[in-house]
Amino acid sequence: MVNSETFSPDGTKVVTASDDGTARVWETTRGESLVTLIGHEDVVNSAAFSPDGTRVVTASDDGTARVWDAVAGELLTILAEHDSWVLSAGFSSDGARIGTATYDAVSYTHLTLPTSDLVEISVVAVSFKKKQTTSSDVPQVDI
Repeated sequence: MVNSETFSPDGTKVVTASDDGTARVWETTRGESLVTLIGHEDVVNSAAFSPDGTRVVTASDDGTARVWDAVAGELLTILAEHDSWVLSAGFSSDGARIGTATYDAVSYTHLTLPTSDLVEISVVAVSFKKKQTTSSDVPQVDI
C-alpha cells in the first residue's frame, strides 16, 4: 500500500512512501522509478522533498526519520530519538529544519546545515497530548 505521495518542488518527480518499508522516487511524465530508498525496518508513513529537491525525508513506524540523497538514494542521516512511530516528516521552507511528528503526539525539530550534512539538535520536544479531565476539574453549575 502507498501511504503518501509528494511532488518535488519543480514537479518533475514524485516520492512515495509504502507499507513495504521503502520510499521511491518516480519521474512524473513516464512514471519510471528512478531510485528506491531502502533502509527502514517497518512501514514508511510519509516522504517529502527538500525545497531544493536534492534530499528526501522519510518517516517510519520503526521510530526513525531518515534523510536521503534524492538522486543517488544514499542514506545521509538517521533521526532516531523518537519514542514512537514517526507518522510524518517534512522540511521547513528554507530547508534549514526538519520537523517530525510521532504517534505519541510529540513533535521534534532538527537542524540541517547548508553543506547537506545533518546535525540533530536536541530541541525540547513539544507534546500535544490532551489533558485528562476529571469531574472535579469541571465547574459545577446549579440550575
